Amino acid sequence: MQKRSLLRLLASFMLPGAGSLLAGCGGTQHGDPADAPAPSVPPALPPRTFAYVANFDSADISVYEVEASGALKPLGSVPAGAGTSSVAFHPSGRFAYAANSGVDFVSVYDVDAETGMLTPKDPFAGGHRTRAVRIHPSGNFAYVISDDDNTFSVCSLDPDTGMLETIEHILVGIDRNAADIAVDPMGQFVFVAQAGGGVASYAVEHDGRLRLVGAVGAAASPQAAAVAPSGKFLYVALGNGQLAVHPIAAGLGAVGARTHADAGTAASSIVTEASGRFAYAATSDLAQHRISAFTIIPDTGALDWGSGRDRNTGVAISSLAISPSGQFVFRTSSDDNTVVPYTVDQDTGALMLDIGDAAATGENPVAMTVVNLTQ
Repeated sequence: MQKRSLLRLLASFMLPGAGSLLAGCGGTQHGDPADAPAPSVPPALPPRTFAYVANFDSADISVYEVEASGALKPLGSVPAGAGTSSVAFHPSGRFAYAANSGVDFVSVYDVDAETGMLTPKDPFAGGHRTRAVRIHPSGNFAYVISDDDNTFSVCSLDPDTGMLETIEHILVGIDRNAADIAVDPMGQFVFVAQAGGGVASYAVEHDGRLRLVGAVGAAASPQAAAVAPSGKFLYVALGNGQLAVHPIAAGLGAVGARTHADAGTAASSIVTEASGRFAYAATSDLAQHRISAFTIIPDTGALDWGSGRDRNTGVAISSLAISPSGQFVFRTSSDDNTVVPYTVDQDTGALMLDIGDAAATGENPVAMTVVNLTQ
C-alpha cells in the first residue's frame, strides 16, 4: 500500500518528457499518441520538363531536357520503328508510344521520370503503317491512326502496364484517312480531321467505343487539329493556308460551321498553350516559312493575328510543340535536322529567339512532344 502511494506521489511530480525517459529505460508510456511527432515526409520534387522528337528517316526518338531557360540539353536517342512519325505520353508520364508508318506496329516504352529516357517494351501490333497515336485524358484509351487503309483504331490502355488492346476499327471514309485526331480536355469527344476533307466528331462511350455525332466539310484538306483548352472550339490547319475555327456544341460534341483565319498559302501544324490565350501555326507563303502567332478571343474562339508577332524561320517547319508551362514554343525542321526553342512573350504571345543555338535531331524530324515528368 505504501509502495503504491509513493508511486502516485512520484507521478504527480513528473516533469513533461519524463514518460519518454522511463520508456527509454524499459518503462511504459501511456501518453496520447497524437502528442508524438509526425514522421518527416521528404518534400516533393518539382517536375522536370523533357522534349521528344520523332525522326522519320533514322527511325528513332531524340530526347532532351528542357532547362529553365528553355534551352534543350540533348540526352541521347532511343530506337523506334521504320518511319517514326509521332510520340505520345500517358497522362501519368509512366508510358510513351511511338507511331511507325513504315511498319505495322506502335512502339511502347517505360519512362524513367528521373532521366527522361525511354525503355522499350513489347510493341503493339495494331493498325497499318501507323502514323500517329493520341491518348485519352483518362489514360484508359488510345487512338491509333493508320496511314493506308482509311481507318483508325480505338484501343483500351492498361494503366498498370501501359499495354494496348484493340476495341474497334473505325472507317474514316472511302478514299479518306485520318490526318489527325484531337480529344477534348474532358475526354467526352474525339474529333477526326479527314485528309480527304471534312471533320467528324464522336462521343466517347463508357467502354471506350466511339459513337458518330456528326461531320462538317472543309474548304481544303485538313493537316492538323487541336482543341482549345476550354473545350469550346476546334482548330484545324488546312492545306490552303487557312486555320479553321469550329465551335463545339456543349455537351453534344457536334462541330459547327467554320470561320477562319488566313495564315499564308499552306498551314501544316497548330498548337494552343495551356491557358488558352495563344495559338501558334506553322505556315508558309511562297518561299517564306514562319510560325504565326495568334491571340484566342475567349467568347468566339476567333484567332486574332497581331502584326509583328510572326517569326520567320528560314527553313520549312515539320512540327510545332509548346511547353506545358506555355513559356516556350519549339519548331522542328527536316531541312536542317534541327529543333529550335523560342521564348513566349507572356503579354503578347510573340516569339523571341533569345534562348540559344538550335539542337541537332535525328534524320528527318517530323513530330515533337514536350511533357512534365514527376519523380
